[in-house]
Amino acid sequence: MTVLLQQAGLPTEVPASITNRMLVDKMYTDKKVRSGQVRFVVQDGIGAMKTFADGSYSVPVEEEIIMALLEEIRG
Repeated sequence: MTVLLQQAGLPTEVPASITNRMLVDKMYTDKKVRSGQVRFVVQDGIGAMKTFADGSYSVPVEEEIIMALLEEIRG
């Protein structure tokens, strides 16, 4: 996938000048945010989304988990 993005001239990494805090803060502007919680949509196969107990297609994710994942991904 990365090779295809590179061949298309698209970025494959978040610039170092953009901090994890900046990324998380931006997530709070997403339309899926409910009651001040960032929510993620989870794919359940090609063209299908996972449905959660409340009938929604998104699940809240704690900010600490998002920050930990960003730290792991970005090194």
